[in-house]
Amino acid sequence: MARTVALNEVETTFVGLLDDFARRLNPPVECRIAGGWVRDKGLEVRRMPTAGFLRWDLTINALFYNVHVREVEDFTGRGLSDLQNKVACTPLPPRQTFEDDPLRILRCVRFASRFDLRINSGVVDAIKEENVKVSKERIGIEVSKMVQKNPFKAMTLINDLGLHSHVFACDVNPPRESAYASAQILSALSSRFLVDEMLWLATAATPFSDMTVKRKGKELPAASVVISEGLKNPNVRPWRRSLTWATVMAMLPQWNGEWDQNAEDTALKFERFRGKIEALGLPEDIDKPLLLNTIRQALNAWQLDHPLDTKEECSSWLKLMWEGGGRAEWEKNSIPKKVVKGEKRKR
Repeated sequence: MARTVALNEVETTFVGLLDDFARRLNPPVECRIAGGWVRDKGLEVRRMPTAGFLRWDLTINALFYNVHVREVEDFTGRGLSDLQNKVACTPLPPRQTFEDDPLRILRCVRFASRFDLRINSGVVDAIKEENVKVSKERIGIEVSKMVQKNPFKAMTLINDLGLHSHVFACDVNPPRESAYASAQILSALSSRFLVDEMLWLATAATPFSDMTVKRKGKELPAASVVISEGLKNPNVRPWRRSLTWATVMAMLPQWNGEWDQNAEDTALKFERFRGKIEALGLPEDIDKPLLLNTIRQALNAWQLDHPLDTKEECSSWLKLMWEGGGRAEWEKNSIPKKVVKGEKRKR
């Protein structure tokens, strides 16, 4: 594989500036751009190559671009060939690499799914034997990146490598087969329904359906905890996303791993339902905040202003407002205000 990289005009200028800057230092230093994909990585300036490149997660990420000779440097001796052959492999023996930092297992999965790489068989064996013990926050960052590029392959690798219980951990530990099944369905629906990153995370939480866990003395849905707490992702539900997920859940009980007539009939039913929603002009109203929330706020304000009044008086005031000008005011206040750029949203 060629050791040179075709730089565009901006990159050529940038590399030239780095070269000039490094040579003017006293003593001069060698300047390298670190990372297998030059345009995605930051900069490292070092006087000379050290053994540190062997501690990287993958050989393809242990490549450096020398700004002085304008060539890619492959200190592992395998990075360029692995890149050409689309192989994910570690510079050191896999077990040693993963023991140094178990998060590298998820980085391996992320790069393999994003760039459609084949994971080296030795690396696969090591992953299946390793226990991923890292913070939920670090796991969440990697998983969030996984679902941005080729999420179905990421979920497939997590399933095949037996990582689901480590990545999507919770107080309860149900069988995980339904996660991959729902990912298969979502992948099949992706050309016909809205599919986004949150829905891919939802497939991972499918095994926790109908299960609860305790948080601060309250019973909460386990699936919600896995997504919002474990992966630090908010739980939001625009209607098209809810429709897609309802379709997945309707198909799941009869899913056999392949698209069949039952799956097609279910998809058509929900497509017809979506068509009726759109034909009636309902999407805009569905996504509006509930009028009831505005009424509750007005009711709370009234109660604070009238602490001694009775329930009957409150009911009479509410009826009077609804039949008079209060309803129009409440409906007006229910319309979300546009947030000006730079202005903080009130919570």
